[in-house]
Amino acid sequence: MRSATADGDTAVALVGIGCRLPGGVQGPAALWRLLAGGQEIPHHRLTDRPSPGHLDPRDRLIGDIDAFDAQFFGIAPREAATMDPQHRLLLEVACEALQDGGLHLTPAASAPSGPSASSGPPVASGPSGPSASSGPSMPPVSPVSPVMPVTPGEHTTGVYIATSSNDYAALGHPAARPDLLTLVGGARASAAARLSHHLRRCGPSVVLDTDRSSGLTALHLALHGLRSGECDLALAGAANLVLAEETGAAFGAAGMLAADGRCKFGSAAADGFARSEAVVVVALKRLADARAADDRIYAVVAGSALNHDASRSGDFLAPSHHAQQAVVHRACADAGITADELTYVEAHGTGTPVGDRVELTGLAALPRRGTPLLVGSVKTNVGHTEAAAGLLGLVKVALMIEHRQLVPTLHSHPPAPHAQSEGLALADGHAPWPVGEGVVGYAGVSSFGLMGANGHAVLAPPVGPYAAADPGGTAPDGTALNGVNLDETAPDRVDHEGTGRGGTSRGAYGAQDMAAPGDPEPWPVALSARTPEALLKLCADYRRLLTAAEVPPALRDIAWTAGARRDHHPCRLLLLAHTHEDLLEALDRALAGDPAGSPDAVGESDATGTAARLVRRYEAGEDIAWSDMLRPGRTVRLPAHPWTHGRYWASAATDLAAVTPATAAATATSTAAATADRCDAVRSHADPKDAVQAVQTVYAVQAVQEVRSHVAGAVERVLGYVPDASLPLSDAGIGSLTGLELRHALMDSLGLDLAPTLIYEHPTIDALCHHIRDLRRGAPGPEQGGDDLDAVLGSLTERFGLHEAARLLDTELTTLLAAQADEENV
Repeated sequence: MRSATADGDTAVALVGIGCRLPGGVQGPAALWRLLAGGQEIPHHRLTDRPSPGHLDPRDRLIGDIDAFDAQFFGIAPREAATMDPQHRLLLEVACEALQDGGLHLTPAASAPSGPSASSGPPVASGPSGPSASSGPSMPPVSPVSPVMPVTPGEHTTGVYIATSSNDYAALGHPAARPDLLTLVGGARASAAARLSHHLRRCGPSVVLDTDRSSGLTALHLALHGLRSGECDLALAGAANLVLAEETGAAFGAAGMLAADGRCKFGSAAADGFARSEAVVVVALKRLADARAADDRIYAVVAGSALNHDASRSGDFLAPSHHAQQAVVHRACADAGITADELTYVEAHGTGTPVGDRVELTGLAALPRRGTPLLVGSVKTNVGHTEAAAGLLGLVKVALMIEHRQLVPTLHSHPPAPHAQSEGLALADGHAPWPVGEGVVGYAGVSSFGLMGANGHAVLAPPVGPYAAADPGGTAPDGTALNGVNLDETAPDRVDHEGTGRGGTSRGAYGAQDMAAPGDPEPWPVALSARTPEALLKLCADYRRLLTAAEVPPALRDIAWTAGARRDHHPCRLLLLAHTHEDLLEALDRALAGDPAGSPDAVGESDATGTAARLVRRYEAGEDIAWSDMLRPGRTVRLPAHPWTHGRYWASAATDLAAVTPATAAATATSTAAATADRCDAVRSHADPKDAVQAVQTVYAVQAVQEVRSHVAGAVERVLGYVPDASLPLSDAGIGSLTGLELRHALMDSLGLDLAPTLIYEHPTIDALCHHIRDLRRGAPGPEQGGDDLDAVLGSLTERFGLHEAARLLDTELTTLLAAQADEENV
């Protein structure tokens, strides 16, 4: 193990956030609007769930949990349907967290992004769900993670995922037979392994369950991985979906659920919690590394700790305020502070009478420095997200630190007696974040498991002891930002039209100026997506960003983030703009189908200059070294890559039964008279030897077509569509698991024993057909009758039926006689 930094600094920066919550809350900006507005996600019944069951109508549920962009990750439709939806959502939310932090989706993204590099091999068209009607067409693009070797010593990413439920497997959709694909799709270990595999992250990959404290446990392990040097970037995530009724029924029978479906933390009316769903992922880096990369920093995670009640409460399920106090003290010690330096604690705060009393009693006993300890709970806004609760509380605190504002805890009146203890105060209104002379503004986040596993984390603003060595700007009120944005609007109030941070006019392109002195060049905004449809969605998202924001991000920062801090996909558009209005007009042209980034849109003065050439180069797929070309700006929050969702659910997965070839015709029994009549007809048209040759050719052609039909049918059962026969099946989503499914389907259909390495040795449909045809040549086949015309005609008629045999033979004889005539003429 090595220390994180040469000077022993153990602080970690939270640089990216992704989240999905009920009520359409997606991403940190939407969550902040909910929190700052003092709003609550309503509990309502989702009637459009694939398997609604008998869930409690007071539960808060995420919509469209069967929606997933399988093609983006190169996952076959059948495999996507067998995946636990928690794993599917974790994949998408992890990508959103990475993009939010200006981090590349895969390590390969830093490699050249031209057509032969990151764009990867194409994938053939086909439906993107279990059936053609279940999703949009699959475009010819590659999965997000092209196969590239891992280089020794390269930066590694640790993946730490918390889940406590396995409801999807408990839904009990019977398969035609037990299969490995279903087993792996529902395995909890897949939650982290999917992220590590599809995002090509080669560091630690861990799934854990400590009940309600699971999210903070994942964070604690992620901090350890960064501090010890096991990883250079960490993804800490948690998922909680309510798919089955048993857990909620047990809580209800125990009297733990609130009658009105609301968490009322600190209130005398507290009577239980309300269940809620959430998927949360945060991206973390060592603070020194984040500073060096000029990352946007939400907050600093200064320390964390775990412990267990250890029977201090005297009961297995009863919490202990002594253990809860102890874990706070240990986390503060890990951060290098004492507990009296905490100014705010995001409590576990479920709203149960016993839980609130124990937790608030423990917090009231912490030492103070004269000012009350402010406490609050995000559960009053969104409900209890169980395994994801700790990370969601962490995200709330990070957003309050970023915006320098406390947000209200709801439903806290009238306050309970234990919430009015000396030294405590419920944060039940808006207030500035407590930071000032001698006050850093440390905040704690608590999360406690039902079975006694406790977690606590300490966060701080990136100021004071965590400030950068070289200040990099000022906030609107003139306070030093120390190179870090503490206010989401701070960078947007500077450099609106492309001027530098000091206010003087600067070019956009560093040493590669595109225009003559005195003629400022436009800012290039690079947009890209996996498909043309997704690119149009991205343009619409950028337009909403510009029109919805009171003060949109500076063009310089938009150009920098879009170019240097984002992945570049095959479908591209480069927009050039001097002002925000220019960018809006270019987006409108793109949405209207006009070539917004073409040389004509650049302007006549630039039509033959560097700007026009840059547009052509980028949109043709050339790799552009944006970090070298652009003058560095701030990393700002821009729209993430839009998802193109199909619908995937276990009940819609195609069962793998024996595949019936499409060309197999119904067998008809021919009579001796019919065979004799047919023989006479053939003799009147051709020499018997020619007829026998024609029959043998028919057999050969039909054998090839039959094999191709078997293979295509089996592939369609597994993938949901048939890709181009010459392209690698791996590009279409056939991997080790789906490859085994395909092998079994072919063995059932063909009656052959095929090697387990079949798909690796014969990776295309064409290669499979050739291999199977070769195997069949050596296997006993249907009797063809030798050289006797009556025998071969009888065999042909018995095999295909009288009418089909006549059609095939006439076609082949016509071809054969024509070829003979041509030879005689020559």
